[in-house]
Amino acid sequence: MNNKIKITILNPGGNITALVEGANRPNVERKIINDKILAKFPKVEQVGFIDYSPTRLVMAGGEFCGNATRCAAFLTLKGKPGKTDVLISGTKQILRSRIDKQGMVWAQMPIFKNRDCVREAGDYLHCGSRRYHPNNFLSAFKN
Repeated sequence: MNNKIKITILNPGGNITALVEGANRPNVERKIINDKILAKFPKVEQVGFIDYSPTRLVMAGGEFCGNATRCAAFLTLKGKPGKTDVLISGTKQILRSRIDKQGMVWAQMPIFKNRDCVREAGDYLHCGSRRYHPNNFLSAFKN
């Protein structure tokens, strides 16, 4: 396992999410990285692993997470208005995501009672564009 990892911590509307570059990691490595991040940054609630082009997000536990999907869209679009698609763990659909002109991040959500359908446009969650950059991690987590 490489000791250097690139991590970005974001706050998508209340549950702080750490995204680590490199989704194509073995489960054991993802677990180790997840545990280290959660120990070092106790306000982080979840960890995901991201690849770009196309955007793919794998949560540490293999689950789906709407807030992490929005974080992935934010990073993919570099915080600028636009649209992107995200393939995320826990669902087989490619989900549409976007950032609007006001900086709000939106992501399509799957409906899990029937795994073959997703909600239509308009059934989106949004989050603000607040972002914790890697160079100010510690100041972002002070009480």
